[in-house]
Amino acid sequence: GHRACTCAGSRRVAGRPCGNCWSCGEALGGEERVFIAPDGRRMYSASSDETVRWWDLYDGREVRSVIAHPKGAFSLALSFDGRLLASGGQDGTIKLWDAQSGRELRSWQAHSTLVADLGFTADASLLISASNDLTLKVWGVEAP
Repeated sequence: GHRACTCAGSRRVAGRPCGNCWSCGEALGGEERVFIAPDGRRMYSASSDETVRWWDLYDGREVRSVIAHPKGAFSLALSFDGRLLASGGQDGTIKLWDAQSGRELRSWQAHSTLVADLGFTADASLLISASNDLTLKVWGVEAP
């Protein structure tokens, strides 16, 4: 089977069995968080260069890149079923994405500062956010 891992000391990701790394080149901009889709084919990354990216792990190709958060994207969560992706930014915003199409579904001005962490409940009906503003908040997620 395939698995993904970072290659220490370089900007590379393994999309093939261990030992066969392909380079993401200079496309990476200081990834803060990554999530692997349940099917093992896609990876999502949040970056300090303000982007959220979609990757194909079989061929190493960047599928999509969006400017998501003006001061950097620092947190990321993928629902257990792989349908929803949430990103959090330095500016306190949270964005909800369709993990397949990359379409932005919803946005919240959630916190007064950095969204440090995000997580979905098992049924993806709730999204929990933690921030450097010392708050923890729970958000209702409507099915797309």
